[in-house]
Amino acid sequence: MRETVQMLSDFLTGEGFRPTVDDDGDIRFKCEGGRYILMTREDDPQYVRLCFPNFWEIESDAERERVVKATNIINRRCKAVKVFTVDDDTWATVELFFENAEMFRPVFERSVNAIQYGVRTFRDTMRELDEEV
Repeated sequence: MRETVQMLSDFLTGEGFRPTVDDDGDIRFKCEGGRYILMTREDDPQYVRLCFPNFWEIESDAERERVVKATNIINRRCKAVKVFTVDDDTWATVELFFENAEMFRPVFERSVNAIQYGVRTFRDTMRELDEEV
């Protein structure tokens, strides 16, 4: 297991999570009822992407148009979080650079909170867009 993956997995375990590492080296864990993924890159050990995948399924072309509008609003309005589509689903991420576990520790909770805020704001925005239709 790569050093960064091991460090992040150890960090999550120390925080009370039960992470699992898949064959790609992605670290999966549950947090406050949601399923998250920490993704790393072998060529950049100081980079990590915290992902909240598949939180909004896109069921039609008309809905996809509203999702694109909502993602643009969220990406402008919310700090640090990026919302985007992956096939017929919607993901939220925060990307970070850090040198060691001590630098990761203080931004982890804030990153999770940023994603949760972005997802709540996205859902509220989708409801507003649905009312306009």
